[in-house]
Amino acid sequence: DLIELPNATPDLRAALVHVAAGLAGSEVLDDAIDPAGRPATLIRSSSRGLRYDVYLDPSTLQVMSLVTTDTPASRSSRCQIWIASGITSSTGDVPEGDAALIPEPAGPLPAI
Repeated sequence: DLIELPNATPDLRAALVHVAAGLAGSEVLDDAIDPAGRPATLIRSSSRGLRYDVYLDPSTLQVMSLVTTDTPASRSSRCQIWIASGITSSTGDVPEGDAALIPEPAGPLPAI
């Protein structure tokens, strides 16, 4: 849950990604595509009948999407997509240019 905290620094998130990738049972896929159509590094793990897919920007290792799937039923039970992530001076601002840590979605967002 630390990786989802809005006030976690980019360095902390990147460190958490390295820890998650090294956990027993974790699988890392370098050529994935996140649910918003962006190139991604995927860390996949399973626990208690759930599969967790964490999609990361390959260059910054910042989270772009999280998908939790109920593995016995093979259906998505939760999907979170980050539209923007970065450093700004106000919570109402959208990061742009060098302040953005992830790319914008590549196309329309998936229907819920």
